[in-house]
Amino acid sequence: MISTDLQNVELEVLLPVYNEAESIKHTLDEIYQVISQIVNMRFIISEDGSSDGTPQVLEDLATQYPIKLITGPKRKGYSRAVIDGLQMLEAPYVL
Repeated sequence: MISTDLQNVELEVLLPVYNEAESIKHTLDEIYQVISQIVNMRFIISEDGSSDGTPQVLEDLATQYPIKLITGPKRKGYSRAVIDGLQMLEAPYVL
């Protein structure tokens, strides 16, 4: 069961993502299976202008996992992707 009630989200997992279309589902599966058993969590995914279909994969995954998705058409770099993700945090803890 996916909880999207922000008042109950205790941890947000920030992931900067670039060209991860083939691997992102596996990554989210592994993280969610472990962490969601311990704490109510949500992913903050800062997609960084991928050219391999990653944004479309993430939009599909957002129906399966609690995800706040940040996307953009241009590459901004790892640091900017992390900063953009940090600015979207609303939970008291981040991983």
